[in-house]
Amino acid sequence: MPEELNAEHSLVIVASSFDDSTERIVNYLAELYGVHINAVFFRVFKDGEREYLTRAWLREPSIAPEPIGAELDWNGEYYISFGHDDFRNWDDAVQYGFISAGGGSWYTRTLDLLSPGDRIWVNVPQRGYVGVGIVKESSIPIEAFQVTDKDGQKKNIAEVSSAATRAKAEWTGEKTERFVRIEWIKTVPLADAVKERGFFGNQNTVARPRTASWDHTVNRLKARFGVS
Repeated sequence: MPEELNAEHSLVIVASSFDDSTERIVNYLAELYGVHINAVFFRVFKDGEREYLTRAWLREPSIAPEPIGAELDWNGEYYISFGHDDFRNWDDAVQYGFISAGGGSWYTRTLDLLSPGDRIWVNVPQRGYVGVGIVKESSIPIEAFQVTDKDGQKKNIAEVSSAATRAKAEWTGEKTERFVRIEWIKTVPLADAVKERGFFGNQNTVARPRTASWDHTVNRLKARFGVS
């Protein structure tokens, strides 16, 4: 795709609901390519003879929105969405030093944006930010990802993580779970995840946001995590 796409347009979709694929497309265009696109949902509720109109944005508007057509310099910090679920576990990611994604190329292809030395900030959707670390190796499939167990033995991640075992059994071919080795600088448990109004959020596994909200998020996380 070109470096700049529809910079002179601001797109707003108005709807009562969204399907998952449309939501992913909007977020993908907005955060990975900087397209000025958002969605707003309106609903009407009745209480007797009274009617109430509610509004909710798909993507939280920036704390200090930049003018249409303006492009911020990327701050060099990578955003990571880590799906803590049946197929990947945040405690395992902390213990064995990794992030991962699987279930299809839409989820795994952005892992290729990462190179050794890059710094990442990890967000668990619906929970908040839980870690910052440095990429040590480029992404590899689950079959090739080795870790050191508590006895000092090298083993495949699926041998020491029940979540990875399920991912290995469930996802094959294009859906294979892929791993990126990480050296953690700071992590917190899910119960202590950092979340504030106006924080950047996105469904892409990896993103290089160029928005005011991402700069704001990184600056706040540096302060909260004690990272320079």
